[in-house]
Formats: sequence, C-alpha cells, structure tokens
Amino acid sequence: GHVPLPASPEFADYLQRAARTACRAARDEQIQGMARLFWFTVEFGLVREAGQVKAYGSRLISSHADCAPALGPDCERRPFSVDAVLEQSFESRVVVQHYYRTYFPHPGFVADGVTFWRNGHEGEPPLATVDHLHVVGTWTGLLFRPHTLYQIWLRGMRVNVVLSSGAPAKSTGPTKSTSSKGESKLRVETIVANGSTLDLLRKGEPPLHFVLETLQIHNVRAGEPLTFFTRLRLPNLGAVVAANGSLGPFRSGRYAEMQVQGGYSVTDLQLSRVSDLDGSVSASGGYSGRLNQITVQGKLAIPNFKAGGHATRLDAAYTAVVKATQGDVDIRSAEVKMAGSTLAANATISGNPNISRVNFATTDGDLHQLLEVIESSTPTVAGKVSIAAQAEFGSGPQAFLKRLRLQGHIAVKDVTFVTSKTQTEMDAFSARARKQNNNDPVKVTAAASGDTRFRDGMAYFPDIQVELPGANAHLAGTFNLLNTRVDLTGKVAMQQKLSKDVTGWKKWLMTPLDPFFRHGKTGAVVSIAVTGTSQNPKIGQNLLHTK
Repeated sequence: GHVPLPASPEFADYLQRAARTACRAARDEQIQGMARLFWFTVEFGLVREAGQVKAYGSRLISSHADCAPALGPDCERRPFSVDAVLEQSFESRVVVQHYYRTYFPHPGFVADGVTFWRNGHEGEPPLATVDHLHVVGTWTGLLFRPHTLYQIWLRGMRVNVVLSSGAPAKSTGPTKSTSSKGESKLRVETIVANGSTLDLLRKGEPPLHFVLETLQIHNVRAGEPLTFFTRLRLPNLGAVVAANGSLGPFRSGRYAEMQVQGGYSVTDLQLSRVSDLDGSVSASGGYSGRLNQITVQGKLAIPNFKAGGHATRLDAAYTAVVKATQGDVDIRSAEVKMAGSTLAANATISGNPNISRVNFATTDGDLHQLLEVIESSTPTVAGKVSIAAQAEFGSGPQAFLKRLRLQGHIAVKDVTFVTSKTQTEMDAFSARARKQNNNDPVKVTAAASGDTRFRDGMAYFPDIQVELPGANAHLAGTFNLLNTRVDLTGKVAMQQKLSKDVTGWKKWLMTPLDPFFRHGKTGAVVSIAVTGTSQNPKIGQNLLHTK
C-alpha cells in the first residue's frame, strides 16, 4: 500500500518537494491544484512499462476494488499531463476530515466530516455537508460488477441548492468541458439519507427550508435520471409531504432545466401558519416538467376551512404550473366546491412578499352559506348568488378582510330574510306597494344586482338594482364586512300611490303629497335608506334624503 513507495529515494524526494510547495501555497486554488496532482500520481497513478499498463498509486495497490477497474478494459486512461490535471473541471471539490476502509462483512469505506464545494463558485455555501458517509459494496460485485456500489448511507446531510445567483459565479481557475465519453461509469444502487435537510437559496429572499425525514434514492448514474422516495416536513407550515418519482439527469449549473415527474401527497398543512385563514389542508396528485416549470395536477380537501366566519368544508381540483426556482405558482384552472357553491377560478401567487391574484366566478351559489364563511355572526338572508370577480391579497399581519382587494359583479335572487320579523316587514311593504291591496300578505322574494368593489373590509356599491313584487329600487352605498353595518340610500318606485303605502293617520297626512311623488300613471317614487346591520337592518322612507 502506502509504505513501500517512500523507500524509493526518487519518490521520497518527490513527496518532500510536494509538501514544501503546498506549504508555500498562498491561495486555495493552488492547494487544490497540488491535491489534484497528488491524486493522479501518489494515490491513483498508472505507468506504462513495456507496453503494459501497471498500477503504482498507493490506493490502487492496496485495494482490489479500485485496482481491477483501473486496469480493466472499460477504464478510460489518458496520457499524463500536468496541465490537464491542474485544469480538470470537477463537478464538485470534496473535503474529507476522516477516512478509513472497511472489509468485513462488506467491502467499502467510511468518511466523516465530508464537504462538497462547487468548483468555480466563490462566495457560495457548500453544495452539501455530510457528518457521516458509509459506502457499502459486495464481494460478488467486486468481481462481476466493479462499477456498481450496493448502498451509500448518509447521516447528517445538509444540501444547499442555489436557484438564482444573479451574476455568473467567479471562476476559481481554468476549466474544460467534459464529454459524455468521459462521464463516470459508476452506478450507485441505493442512497439512504434519512433526516437530511434541503435549503433552496434564492438571491435577496429567505431560503426555502425542508426537512427530509425519509429519503431514498436509486439508480444514481451519470447522464441518467435517478428515482427517489421522500417524506419531508415543512416546519413553517406544519405539513408533511410524501413524494416519489424521477429527477435528472443532473447538469452542473443548470438545475432549473432538470426534468422531474412523479406523484405527491400533502397532509396537515396549516393555513393559519401563513395567514389568518384557517384550516388543515390535504392534497394529492401528480407532477411533471422541468424544475423551473412543473405542471401539477391534483385534488385538495380542507374539512374545516375558515376565512373569518364559520368553518366549512372546501374541496378543489386544480391544474397549476410551479416555478420552483422562483417560488411562483400559476393556477391555470381550479374547480372549488364549498358552502353549497361551485366556483371556477384561476390564480397566480408571485413576488416577495407574495401577492395572490384570483379570478373566480359562481352561478346560483348558496348566499346564506357563503356569507357564513366570511361573517362571524349568523347571516340573516338566504337565496341564490352569482358572482364574477377579480381579487388580490398579500401576506401581512392585518386581518384577511383588511388585505383583500376585490372588484366585480354580483347578482342575487330568491332572497328572503331568515328572521321572521324582517321577512314579515318586507312582505307587508310589498303588499302595500302593489296596486292590489293585500291584507294578508304572502311571502315574497327579492332580487338584486350590481357592480361592487371591496377594500379595507368595506364593500362599495355604486348602483344596486333591487326588485321585489310591487316595487323596484336603485341604491348606492356601503356594507362593512368587519362590523356588518349597512349604509345604502336611493329611490324606490312603487306600483301604489304613496298614501296607499301607509295606514291610519299617516295615510291622511300623505294623501296631499301624492301628486309630488307620482311616477307617470303608475305609483310613487320615494327616497329610502337602508341602515343598521345585516342582523338588524332598518329599511324606511327617507323623504328628505337628497341622494
């Protein structure tokens, strides 16, 4: 092994001169160059004698597992050149603090304190660090499959992937491209790296941190995709993600173009960890594409979704494009079912901090149940609602309704009041507003439609058209979703005269005013105001109102 060579005066002199040169090295790349030279001579050197290739490197002489492939027919051997050795481009530079071989019960080696550095990327963190690395081979494999490793165990592995580093990294020395012919023929059957961590590093943004509770990788070979299974935890979201599939082949510096495909499942993702929305998300589906543009399809369920009001079940089927290198998500289509309604939607989530933009629409949704989602108190109206709107909201400490921006069109029909007192008042008003007086009013429904915009917890209505039997109205005003206060004013046109809309002594006072409020040959047009709260609305005539 290592002992006989220093007995040669020429070789011993070479070792001493190499050591003195390394001690005088002023830069890391000079030490790296000496290490490469040492690697291809003292450790793994080959010589040609009488036309026959022989091994003289210490590691080759001491290990049949290394020597047999080096002298075999499949090994690519190149003429020795100092320049070629010093300029060789490695994918990574490896530093090992402690190393020793194992022979029983399986051949292999153990390395502690292993660090992988990206060559040509100064100022970046290491590609990976490993506390303990154990390579396991088989004795039969040494004879029949010398380029195959049975298993690699990694303990305490931490991986850093730089997704975007701005300007090109500063090179630490000359490099040469490598062809597929020069790729390693080594194949690793299985890598086990349970308990590893992965940080996706983005310039100017906090890293995306993942804890890989389980990680198994199979078929690791240059130029080929590997397969994997992982179970990882997202500490910031409280979620557990299980994924399997294929990844690669790897190309140094071109991580964004790596192909990925497979399936996934998500459990226990807590919405409250990222916003004031609440609920536990479960999802499953499949994915495929490149790392910078992954198409994801799947279904999710939130049995206890809450957006400020009452909890409800939410189910969705979706197709999205995830740009993993940027952290952006483009939801191309989604069908969301909740609160007795079906919504069609698409959305984007991008930027730092994240801004979500959502387009959604629903037809004949359940008005009462949808209001329950956003109102903390019990809604007082029921009916059908149709909405087409665009919403935008960002992350932040404010309540969700304070961060929400929305504009669109809303229409409700078959509207009734849940409280019998309010419904009776509307029935009575409708009966009096019609030309046919009805002393025993029947239950009526109302309809309304109009454009709306929403910001800072307040909904603004520039013109709402309201219809119910015997009357129709145009109203404008606001509705505060934070405290449910209503402030709407406008005009109502009734089929009956104004004096017919009141009883008792008020009728005699109103009779002289009928000509002033007459609307053609129909009835009266008067100003009204809707005030109070959604739980206790007050609807009345507002004869002196100027709006």
